[in-house]
Amino acid sequence: GDYYNVVRISDRETVFCIADVAGKGMPAALLMSSLHAALKPLMWQRLAPAELCHRLNRILCDFTPVGKFCSFFYAVLDHVDHRLTYCNAGHNPPVVIRADGTSFELGTSGAVLGQFPHWLYDQSELQMTSGDRLILCTDGLVEACNADQEEFGEQNLIRIARENVNSSSQDLMNSLIRAASEHCGEHFQDDASLIVLKATSPNLI
Repeated sequence: GDYYNVVRISDRETVFCIADVAGKGMPAALLMSSLHAALKPLMWQRLAPAELCHRLNRILCDFTPVGKFCSFFYAVLDHVDHRLTYCNAGHNPPVVIRADGTSFELGTSGAVLGQFPHWLYDQSELQMTSGDRLILCTDGLVEACNADQEEFGEQNLIRIARENVNSSSQDLMNSLIRAASEHCGEHFQDDASLIVLKATSPNLI
């Protein structure tokens, strides 16, 4: 039920997106396959994130079964202006950890995809600087529980990112997955997907 993608769509722009479908099994897999098929041509049109989410939502609303939906986060990074433009359609908020250790969420401002055909999505911008980390994940990671039903949680995610300030994005991703796996005894209760972006000069990716 999880989906993620990272695509360089021009000399100056890279797309990051992550999604999670409600439910499991074949219906969830089919809906995620439909999202991927609908998203690919929209992505290459270089639409603004809010417009892309609006069009993608209208497409999915035509055939999404009752009770099913997709949470979705879509962002475009401009390597020249060092600007991240994003739209969150009901996905658990990605986390930004600045180079100085401060952190904040990129909040949820829009409805999930596939339920409200006339929903108007908003987008926001974030200025990235060298050393910033952006962490996108599905809820299977932060909600992974140990034997006492304690979730791994966002605070552990932020703590590990702060402890690995000099790590590459790949090394930080490995550390986060390993820590969550150890927390839940290598038994994730749901699909867990993760994207880690670290801004580094001069290209900030």
